[in-house]
Amino acid sequence: MNTYQNSINKELTNINNDKIIFEHELKTHRDNIAHMLKTDMGKDIDDVLSGKKIVKLSFFEKIKYKTKHYLNILFNTF
Repeated sequence: MNTYQNSINKELTNINNDKIIFEHELKTHRDNIAHMLKTDMGKDIDDVLSGKKIVKLSFFEKIKYKTKHYLNILFNTF
């Protein structure tokens, strides 16, 4: 019984350590994204959303996406 309790406590400790590490990595990633949004990338996103820049797809990209869309519709119905 004691070894069972020790192994459970060890697993719980490992899970808590992994949780702390994950939260730290998530915070770091969020900070990096926030920094990128304050630079040129954020300006580009604002320009696209406000309509100052228009994003156009090439003819082949349009065909590719339309083909995927129709194939998805076809396979989802059967």
